[in-house]
Amino acid sequence: RCNGRRDVWACWLGIGILVYACAQGLIARWLGRVPANLALGSSLIQPDVTTTWDVIIVRQPLATWQVVGALVVMMGLFLAIRGQLGRSDRK
Repeated sequence: RCNGRRDVWACWLGIGILVYACAQGLIARWLGRVPANLALGSSLIQPDVTTTWDVIIVRQPLATWQVVGALVVMMGLFLAIRGQLGRSDRK
């Protein structure tokens, strides 16, 4: 039971650890079943998706460097996917 201030924090910490462990286990299991290029793209886009949800749900403002970093990651993914598609077209 979460009755006192300390207990509430302990409950939240326990829930956070449980959810994090389950999520990482599911991600590792899923990434083991897909091709490497898809796994890499999926793992690289996670921070951008998380940041987007953070802005939408928590309404946390973003710093300029966060926006620039997200754009750099998205541009890199775009170029990687474009390169993969171009390579498969040449075969």
